[in-house]
Amino acid sequence: MRNIKIIVLILSVYRIAGHTSLNHTKESFPRNTPGKLSNDLRNVLYQESIVRFSMVQNIQRLTMDVINIRSDRQTLKKNLDDMMEEVKTLETNGQRLQQENNVLKQNLTDLYATCSDNKRFTAKESQGFDVSQILTMQRQISVLKNNNDRQAMENENLRGRYLTLLQENGDFKHQLNEMNATLSQIRQLDDFNPRLQAIENNIRKLTFSTDVALNDIREDLNGSKLQLQNIPSEVWAACEKGWYQFEDNCYQFSNSSLTFNAAVTMCNSASKGAILLEIRSPEEENWIRLQMQRQGWKTTWIGITDSLDEGTFVFASSGNKIQNVHADWGRGEPGGGTGENCGLLLLKTKGWHDYPCSSKYRSICKKARV
Repeated sequence: MRNIKIIVLILSVYRIAGHTSLNHTKESFPRNTPGKLSNDLRNVLYQESIVRFSMVQNIQRLTMDVINIRSDRQTLKKNLDDMMEEVKTLETNGQRLQQENNVLKQNLTDLYATCSDNKRFTAKESQGFDVSQILTMQRQISVLKNNNDRQAMENENLRGRYLTLLQENGDFKHQLNEMNATLSQIRQLDDFNPRLQAIENNIRKLTFSTDVALNDIREDLNGSKLQLQNIPSEVWAACEKGWYQFEDNCYQFSNSSLTFNAAVTMCNSASKGAILLEIRSPEEENWIRLQMQRQGWKTTWIGITDSLDEGTFVFASSGNKIQNVHADWGRGEPGGGTGENCGLLLLKTKGWHDYPCSSKYRSICKKARV
């Protein structure tokens, strides 16, 4: 139990630290940052959140494994104690039934002897008795026979009960052997304690090294913050209000659900030189996915289509083939045939997909930074 409390405490500390760090980061830095410095800062924050989330998942999984193992061990021990108690009860009942069987056998022997004595009366020996005495003796003999039959039936029932008990005893011995094997496995679990202690030591070491790394990251971020404060204000205004900068481009996120062609038209009219999102590099795609996750988006249109030539996808703004620049299709994609001619980015899956152009999804507009 002490080990579990330590793990739960570590988990709580990381949850609090993660929540505080992320909130502080979001409040301390503007989302519109210039050039590669802004990209590096965001990548550092993104990597920090991934490391913390992975550690929390590992600690949760280790905690649940320890709890489940100890719960199974306690259940098995309780079942074993119950079965041992049943064995003692069955042995006591068996001894009692054996004693009853011996008594019944003795009574049966006495009845057989009595019947044999009664049969020795011959006609000659019966001449000395009157009719009433003979009838009385016959009735007594009939009663003895009935008692004998009843005792024989009870003895047969007792034999049946005894055989059933033997069968149950055999089944119980089989179960007891299985429980002994399980108990051996439980005893082997005692060897888990040193391994658990080793895991806790590794967690402590990982916690210390992670704290050191996070402190270094915070120091770098504080230094970068001072540098950002010295950047002229006109640099921050490189993108218009409502647009977000990544490298040399500005992006506008539209929550309206539009068809592909409507999204193209909307972006062209949103600002001079704006087009529907065209992803030109893996770094740009990673940044787009991160922004979608932050805003709670699941899908967005990509400005690619094969409407003019089935199977040949080109950028909607220029008609150039995407294979000459960057393509990140998912497994089996594009595979929609003539019914799916427009590109779509899904957050939960890796790679691009082709979807019907008449479907309605959110869109992202893109233009070069002035």
